[in-house]
This record gives sequence, structure tokens and C-alpha cells, in this order.
Amino acid sequence: MPLFSMSYKIKAFGLSDIGLMRDKNEDAYVISDSKRFYILADGMGGHLAGEVAAREAVNVYSELIEPELLVSLPKEEIVSKIAAAIQKTNLHVYQMSLSEPSLKGMGTTLCSLFFSEDALFVAHVGDSRIYRLRSGELEQLTDDHSLEREILEHAYFASEQMDEARYKGVITKAIGTQSRVVPSVKVAEFEVGDCFLLCSDGLSDFLSHCEMEEILNRSIALEHCACGLIEAAKAKGGQDNITVILLQIEE
Repeated sequence: MPLFSMSYKIKAFGLSDIGLMRDKNEDAYVISDSKRFYILADGMGGHLAGEVAAREAVNVYSELIEPELLVSLPKEEIVSKIAAAIQKTNLHVYQMSLSEPSLKGMGTTLCSLFFSEDALFVAHVGDSRIYRLRSGELEQLTDDHSLEREILEHAYFASEQMDEARYKGVITKAIGTQSRVVPSVKVAEFEVGDCFLLCSDGLSDFLSHCEMEEILNRSIALEHCACGLIEAAKAKGGQDNITVILLQIEE
């Protein structure tokens, strides 16, 4: 049973693929329908460290969110509570990275959606992304914490002049690489019929905005869309782990 009553339903489906080039999957995700809370992480680090970082991040973060305590709070307080939970998660992963040599330098991206009665809370650290599909049009709700985006944002180079390969994949924030992190957390709105996509950069690095939009509009079945996205990314190279969570808002 859900922890609290809602006037809408959420259908969710998650899928993760190792891709074509990696020997292990360092992505992790949690779908918690009872909490209306959805998390995705993309780990990094040597040996098994990235896998550990991602798994620990999604598990600890999920445990820290208590929706029955959040839903009665003003939206700005919920934002603060989510940011605090991410910081606690960050500290946990950071302290683990110091605990043994094999975990040194590990880290992970993190992105999440949390639904209250009338608002959606979008949070992220790193370059894993969240999108909303509404009336057939796909909109990116997060801005990558990446060197590539910062350079373009500050107009150091025109987009066509920048050596994208040099900066692609260089993130400026991650969970666990430092003792503190400042996540991006914001309030968004949603309505019945909206579809949300959370994904690791194994998807967004290989498929364009238009390609993802086209695949998501092919079918109303979340499983078909998830498989279609992952197969398309693999057809374009599939050099990284690929993970997606798809959510559909229903009456």
C-alpha cells in the first residue's frame, strides 16, 4: 500500500544494460512506488569502486527520504530536506572512499524525482538527466553539471568551435568525490499524461534530443520505450552502461 493517498497514479519501469564495451555495469537505480520516489546513479572509479558508489548512493538516499514527513511541509522546506539528504548521501560515499584503497576516488552521479500531492521535486548531481515528455514534446528538466555545459553557458567558445570530444564526460560535481556537494533541486509541475525519463549519459551521449523524443512517441508501453531507447543507443555505439527509468502519470 502507498504510504500516503494521491489523486493520481504513477506507472514506472526501469531497465539497465551493460552496453557493448564495458565489462561491468556501474549504473544503479531505485524505483520506490510506495514513496513516489525514483533514483538513478552512474558510478565512476577504478575496479569495482564505481559500482559501489552508485549502489550505495541510491540505497542510502532512498532510505533518507521519508515522504510521510515531507508531504505536509511547504515546498521550499521539501527542497531543503531533499538537498540535505543528498549531502548526507554524499558524505556517506565520501567516507567509504577513504575507508580502503580500492575505493579511493570513487564517485557517482545522482538524479531523482519525488512526487507530492501537487508538485514534483527534481534533484541531481552530475550529468545524469531528467526529461519530461508532454503532448509529444520532450523537455530536459536538468542542466548537466559538466565542463562542456559551463563552457557553453559562459560563451567562452561558440558551440561549433568547441572541441566537444575534449570536454564531453567531464563532470564538475559528483557524489562522493569531496566531503560536500551542492545539488541542484527545484520544484516542477506535472499533469496527467506526462511521461518522465531519467537516464545515465550512456543514453544521452549517444542519442540526440530528437531521437529520444521520436522513440518515446512510438508507443505508450513503457517497456517498449525503454527497450527502444537502449537498443538505439547501442546501435549508435553503446560504449557505456545505459540505464533508463520511465514514469507515466495516470488518473
